[in-house]
Amino acid sequence: MSRIIDQWVSLTPIAKQSTAKGGCTWSPDGQTLTLRWGHIRGRNIDLDILRRRVIEQADELTQTLVDLVPCVDLSLFQLSQVKDDAESPESLFDRQDNKALFKPYIDHVWAYLGRPHPQGVEMDGSAKHDRPIFNRNGRINDKAAKLWLKGPAELLRLILRHFCRTCGITPRAWQTAELLYRCLGGYLRNLHLLPHATPFVGNPRAKQTDRLSYDAFWALPVHLGIVLIFYLGVIRPIEIDILKHLGIPTGDHEHFIFVHNHKRPTLSPYAFSPETVNEILHCGTPELSYESRAYRKVMSSIYDHHLCHLHQDSWETLLRSSGNAQAQHTENTNDGHYVQDDISQATGMPLSKRNQQLGVSRAFHSFFGFLPGSISWTPLANYCPKGEREQNIHLALGVARRLVVEKYGVANGAPSQRVQRVAELMSSKPFLLGIKVSLCIFHTNCLTDIILGLI
Repeated sequence: MSRIIDQWVSLTPIAKQSTAKGGCTWSPDGQTLTLRWGHIRGRNIDLDILRRRVIEQADELTQTLVDLVPCVDLSLFQLSQVKDDAESPESLFDRQDNKALFKPYIDHVWAYLGRPHPQGVEMDGSAKHDRPIFNRNGRINDKAAKLWLKGPAELLRLILRHFCRTCGITPRAWQTAELLYRCLGGYLRNLHLLPHATPFVGNPRAKQTDRLSYDAFWALPVHLGIVLIFYLGVIRPIEIDILKHLGIPTGDHEHFIFVHNHKRPTLSPYAFSPETVNEILHCGTPELSYESRAYRKVMSSIYDHHLCHLHQDSWETLLRSSGNAQAQHTENTNDGHYVQDDISQATGMPLSKRNQQLGVSRAFHSFFGFLPGSISWTPLANYCPKGEREQNIHLALGVARRLVVEKYGVANGAPSQRVQRVAELMSSKPFLLGIKVSLCIFHTNCLTDIILGLI
């Protein structure tokens, strides 16, 4: 044992300093990365194609829900109608006001499936399912019910894929598999809704053995939040009733977000396993088909290369430290006793740190085009750090000065002659070329900088 301890002490610092094999290598223009991770050998990922695929997946997700419940006008369902108290352990799906919101939708879906409704929900013929799961005696047809359950199962798989590809830096596969929408034992629910109708997932199960959950948060894009909450509030209760009729245990379905809705082997859990999560993520085009660990690599690399430079955390930290100095207290005092809301009181995580993590998710939402935001990604297509950008500006201006000298001869003669030549050049606006007076590479202020550098 002593020899093992000696080896452990000597090898631990070396292991901490070593880097992982594989990773992401970026092209010079910052628009393509090459992923090398595990069995993935040199997969090229173009950011424009990646964005396009994720947007197509968002449309597919919404359309799948529409096709599943064509009897419901989903445009009437808004997240602002759903209420939640993040400080309460009670699930938002157990609140009486939310149950009253979901109930009319549940009744319409049941009527669409052919169930005789005691309140007499009226449905026109076009809104009836072509293969209702209820027979004439009001009993569930097992075969038709199992066939209909494939629809919610496919929708849930799309929700999982879209969550992992849009939430930010993807959670681990086993953390995703164990997300809860209702408390279970000592574990709190992970799905919440902020007062301004922002859905988010937080406090996943921790990797560390000395704690139950970890202070991590992921904001969901609005369209995903609508689909997920509608699914859990309207479709999941219907699934549970059908599964009970089929003799399938529903304990996991009442707590976990991601579950199977078909018969499983005896003693096998119905909640997704990490292997199931990775199998679902593997489906899709080459830009999207890799497991959770590889997603974490890709999203972290995109964030480090394109998004983290846009964060205002440095300014916020500077101002916060000045405010703490004026208030004569530490940052911990500020976060723990002054700057709090219902989420921070419920989770114990400082509001500033939680908002920074939600800001990471929103940056990815803007990156994919789901948020207009204050971030415009067009000028950042070839983003470089400030120092490199300034070097490129000086290089471009140097080349432009040489071209201007060769073309217009503004460096010839005495200084007074050069000034006169520059004035004539500016009045003639030679940078406006073509029949339609289209603007060339340099606009006015840029050309002014070039010419003033020659005087």
